[in-house]
Amino acid sequence: MKKILLINTGGTLSSTDKGEGLSPDIAAEEILGYIPELREELVLHALQIFSIESPDLVPSQWGQIVRCIRSNYEDYDGFVLIHGTDTLAYTSSALSRMIKGGNKPIVITGAQYSIEETVTDAVKNLLDSCRFAANWEGGGVYVVFHGHIMLGDHVKKIRGKDFEGFESVTAPDVGRIYGREIRISGSFLQSDTAPDFQDQIEDKVFLLKFYPGITPDLYDFVKDHFRGVVLECYGLAGIPHNFIPLIEMWNQLGIAILVCTQCTYQGTDLSLYTVGHYLTKERLVEEGREMTCEAAMTKLMVSLAQ
Repeated sequence: MKKILLINTGGTLSSTDKGEGLSPDIAAEEILGYIPELREELVLHALQIFSIESPDLVPSQWGQIVRCIRSNYEDYDGFVLIHGTDTLAYTSSALSRMIKGGNKPIVITGAQYSIEETVTDAVKNLLDSCRFAANWEGGGVYVVFHGHIMLGDHVKKIRGKDFEGFESVTAPDVGRIYGREIRISGSFLQSDTAPDFQDQIEDKVFLLKFYPGITPDLYDFVKDHFRGVVLECYGLAGIPHNFIPLIEMWNQLGIAILVCTQCTYQGTDLSLYTVGHYLTKERLVEEGREMTCEAAMTKLMVSLAQ
């Protein structure tokens, strides 16, 4: 039987309510007791690396996750990471860039409701994730949620309560899971190359979201504290004209600038308007195109660490 390592980091799935709100206090070994049917299908081991609510996640913990997977890579056929949903898309995007290649799937999942709840999506998401990890013969980082198999660097949390909390907004689903049946899209091929692990991350990346009335003088501090900036523009290419001098200064100082969009779908096209056209012509920024904000942030964090 295939061997799968279940790695618990906390989040809602492994939370319990002791009268003062949810707290991630259910240990990894306890979680195995909620999915006993898998004992007939695969060998499942559990490991706790930290127990946090996902808003408390810091980028250095992505390095801990990578090191955990790397140290156990030869002993298992696949990995399932339990994660809080609030920052899951950041972690899945980061791991997609920090773990390249390989012939073993790394699956990230979570839940909108605790596994202790009578009505919960936690059990289904765990069953689906473990079955996919055991049956997918290639590498890569994936998110499995509510029956959807999605590429890790294309997901976004779009609903706060519904079971269908995540969507792959910039790429089609890899496949779907219906009970024990896994249906993979014919367009996705399994990789089988030597794994490449990077466990370093640069967290000095600033996210600037444009809004009406924003002024560049508010962001003079960025040059003293950050090595990268993600500009979250309006629509396809909306960047205020008065930010050009600030962007030019950042570029001269060697600060990497990546542009993504506040829109969920259809990405960026900086060639459309004068400001974006100038910035790309002068190579002052890199265009994120269909990158989500989460993917843009983690791309800079990983790239700058290299």
